[in-house]
Amino acid sequence: MNFTIDEMSATATYFQTFAFAFFLFTVALHIIFAAAVFVDASKRDTKLVGPVLWAAATLIIGPFFAAAYWVVNRLAVIEELRTLYSQKTELTNEEKIQRHREELNKRRSQS
Repeated sequence: MNFTIDEMSATATYFQTFAFAFFLFTVALHIIFAAAVFVDASKRDTKLVGPVLWAAATLIIGPFFAAAYWVVNRLAVIEELRTLYSQKTELTNEEKIQRHREELNKRRSQS
């Protein structure tokens, strides 16, 4: 298979165009993920660093770092939900104790 100069030039141009399009796609993806991380981090109390640093790291490293942000901060949200649930359970237990005391007082007053 003999390639002429024109065929090799066309193939090289094709690969250069593909590489440039892939580069633009990657840059756009990094920007989109960094913006999403910044918006989300601005709305909540983030762990470790502030929203700007989370977004900057995501802009440089990309979607893999956005996944790290999600794991670190969403696990914190899960912990907060567990805390809220346990507080609600404690309140429920306190209410049960109060009801039990009231029942004991009623029984004592009836005796």
